[in-house]
Amino acid sequence: MEEEHEYRKLVESLVLNNKIQYSDIPFHLRKENLALFYYAVRVSRDSLQDAAQFVSVMEQLLLDIDEIEKQSNVDVRLRRRALDAILGVENIFTGVVEFDEFIRQQKRARPWLFAN
Repeated sequence: MEEEHEYRKLVESLVLNNKIQYSDIPFHLRKENLALFYYAVRVSRDSLQDAAQFVSVMEQLLLDIDEIEKQSNVDVRLRRRALDAILGVENIFTGVVEFDEFIRQQKRARPWLFAN
């Protein structure tokens, strides 16, 4: 019950008020509630159109994927969600320095992200 209340409070704060960063959400909540990731992406894409915030959210998700995969096998579903999120904002953020640099870094660090 306490965790559900914490979850709702974090989602509300993130989506409605944009008071916290995605990385401020505790790992166990990020891991168990992928909707938080989508809310964070939507805020950066639709509300703020902020490439730096999007990059921050994506970097945290990719670190989370790394952490989850250290503990188990490759999570194809999460990897696909990460790629879908990037492709979903490509036409908005391409040409923005933070986004372009993020893509260059990820192509070197995580070739699986863009491999089809």
